[in-house]
Amino acid sequence: MRAEWHLQSRSTLGAVAVAAGMIIALQTTTAFVAGVGRGYLPPLGWAVLTLAIAQVLGVSGWAAWFPWAVPVLVVGSGPAGQAATGASVATVVWWLRADQTG
Repeated sequence: MRAEWHLQSRSTLGAVAVAAGMIIALQTTTAFVAGVGRGYLPPLGWAVLTLAIAQVLGVSGWAAWFPWAVPVLVVGSGPAGQAATGASVATVVWWLRADQTG
C-alpha cells in the first residue's frame, strides 16, 4: 500500500504554501544544530545529510516516513511542483540580469 500525499483538491499556491510551512517547521532542527555546533558548518552539514537521506529514501520508496522528504511529496510533480520550479528559475534569471555593481 502506497501513501498518497499529493494535495489534489488544493490550489497550486495552497500546495506550495503548505510545503513551505512544513519546511519552516522542519528548520527548527537545523537551528538547533547551529546553536549546539556554534557555527555555520554543522547546520550546513545537517542540511546536506538530510537532503542526501531524503533522496535515497525517495528512490527506495520510504520517503513518506522521513519528515524532510514529506514537503516534496506534498507538492509532487504536478502544477505545484512546476510552480515552485518556475519560481526558482525566475529567481536565478533575475539575479543573473540584476545590476549588482552596488
